[in-house]
Amino acid sequence: MNYAAPPMAVVAGLEVVLQIWSTFVEPWKEARLANVPQWLKMLAIIAPPYLTFIAFAIPAAYVGHQSPHWVQVKNGLYCGLMQGRFEMYAVPIFCGIFLLLIIGFELATIVRIIRGRQIIKRDFPLCNAKRPSLSPWCRAALFLIYATLALGACIMDLKQDPSTFGYMIQAALPLAACLVFGLQKDVALTWFFWNRRPRWDPEDKIWASVDSQRVVRSLSIISSSTIESTTPIATHPSSSIV
Repeated sequence: MNYAAPPMAVVAGLEVVLQIWSTFVEPWKEARLANVPQWLKMLAIIAPPYLTFIAFAIPAAYVGHQSPHWVQVKNGLYCGLMQGRFEMYAVPIFCGIFLLLIIGFELATIVRIIRGRQIIKRDFPLCNAKRPSLSPWCRAALFLIYATLALGACIMDLKQDPSTFGYMIQAALPLAACLVFGLQKDVALTWFFWNRRPRWDPEDKIWASVDSQRVVRSLSIISSSTIESTTPIATHPSSSIV
């Protein structure tokens, strides 16, 4: 688990960044993949991290079983392989490559967003572009900072630096994931359910009345405000025949 969890995390992180990047590059991809079964799409998203975990966990367990004298508690917390190329190169190189891809696609996504806003302002000068929300930018910046720090930890691990920095970065992964993904509006509303207004209340009521060939729809909402709109009714052609 010591050698399989970091590769699993970077593969899952790359999937998230690729999905966000492809949304801006090819927003019509869902229509192109409409004929693909839903279970197959879910399998393609969920399976790679777990397959990566298995691909690293089994060789590490095999090496440890074949050479038990290599297994030592190097940091006082959990066991690790003190010799062999698997411990020295496999995990840090794999994680470093995927972290570089994550940082690259995240920067490409940010550039795509900025260029898109510039194109809108240039082609539609009379359009009042809404100022972007600050929350997604803060979460994206936090994700980019953590990915950069994790890349530094991979380099230190590759150099066999005994610093505790790498272990601190690994331990901060759940906190970073909570701040990046847990602060989304839909997730936050799910957790703070006691402050969420219901979409519909039994006291709400809708009625329709016909007056001079017009329909008046009124909706009484919880805030006691009333929204009224009028919709003209098209007359039948036969009614104009005398």
